Amino acid sequence: MIPEILRSDTSDSTPQLLQLGVGCFVHFDYADPPPVIYLKRGLEIPHYVGISDEGEMTRLGKLTADFPLNLELSAALRLINSRALKTC
Repeated sequence: MIPEILRSDTSDSTPQLLQLGVGCFVHFDYADPPPVIYLKRGLEIPHYVGISDEGEMTRLGKLTADFPLNLELSAALRLINSRALKTC
């Protein structure tokens, strides 16, 4: 059986790792390190949805890290909430 970390997308855990101050995911001390391609993808997707910039958390990223949801869904909920508050 293949460990889940070796077959899962790491982008959902990226905000939590960034919030903990883990800077370099490739050299992080994983029990079973995921493939490097998954780690790189784990950094690309948060950048695309505005959660990280150059490996640093954005304001949206800090808020998103508190939600244990899919990365894209969590970011969307935060954006909807912030826009709803501006229109009230």
